[in-house]
Amino acid sequence: MTPPEVLLELSFLDALADPAHVAHVATVGCYTELLERYEGNELRLSARGDHLLRTAHQVRESLLAPVAPIHVAGQHRRQAGRLRLPAGLDCGLDCGLDCGLDCGLDCKIGIDLAITLVIMRRHRIARVATLHPLFDAIDVHVHR
Repeated sequence: MTPPEVLLELSFLDALADPAHVAHVATVGCYTELLERYEGNELRLSARGDHLLRTAHQVRESLLAPVAPIHVAGQHRRQAGRLRLPAGLDCGLDCGLDCGLDCGLDCKIGIDLAITLVIMRRHRIARVATLHPLFDAIDVHVHR
């Protein structure tokens, strides 16, 4: 049986790769646990390919070596452009992140986050390692 997949979202990757990030220590601890489970064949690790390219080459080749890239296709971008949050969903805008979310009902969300949600749905990924509060409000398992 194929183990479940955990998507490493951009906010998680940023904190993991930046020792000065306020959440770096907690993120390293979470990633260490994920790696142990990966080595035990209990889960698979993935991230958007364009997000992985934003990290330093040395980090990608060493720390993030077990992470499989997911290519962002044009169809993902087109579908993300039409994605809307369900009415009444708490988008967590008070988090202070500049994610482009609009807290109105049936709001349009930032394209980068929307692409991540589309990829998760298309690849049937139900687990995410993230610092973004939006994922707490949707039906996925959040690793922090």
